[in-house]
Amino acid sequence: MKKYCIILMLFVLAACLQAQEITISTGAHLNYFSALFLDYSPGGDFITFTHFGGFGSYVDATYVRFSMFFSFFLGGIQTDDSGTHDLSDAVISFLNLSLLGKYPFDLGDFKIWPAAGLQYTYCIDFEIPDIGTNPPTEEGFRDLHVIIGVGLDFETGNIIISPHLLVAYNLMPYMVDDPPSGLESYQLTFMLGVSIGYIIQ
Repeated sequence: MKKYCIILMLFVLAACLQAQEITISTGAHLNYFSALFLDYSPGGDFITFTHFGGFGSYVDATYVRFSMFFSFFLGGIQTDDSGTHDLSDAVISFLNLSLLGKYPFDLGDFKIWPAAGLQYTYCIDFEIPDIGTNPPTEEGFRDLHVIIGVGLDFETGNIIISPHLLVAYNLMPYMVDDPPSGLESYQLTFMLGVSIGYIIQ
């Protein structure tokens, strides 16, 4: 995991060093998430599909984008050997910090920017009926994700509107520090969002 983090941080640093013109903007954004969880174990397999909404703020410096936002549970289902279960009564929320390195291409009326980076997620609240109020361990919901994606910039005067699509892979998908023998967990999240900001430089 550390190797991936170092590579991504070098990517961000290289982007900064190559920057010839920096435009700084800041603003707010809204996000929608769809997360797929796959858990395989000798005792049974679980597939969980969840939906989250989110809101927060960001600072963008052309080649680097930092975001801080909250995400909250909208609904989901879990499928195991006994059938499919509705998770609509769950209460789950997260604090998220993300750092992206990106490279914009000017296409005239708008800019397009591929991006890659990291996202740290901390669980604020976790309550699922019949499962419990907290994850099995305190460290269980401190996750680190690798992110790739693409976004667009539309500028009108000093106003910038940026829709984006990101995909995140969780490097720390286990809910416990010492997962049971034979357990394999994977998490993939698709994030669709839009930000509205003000160009200050």
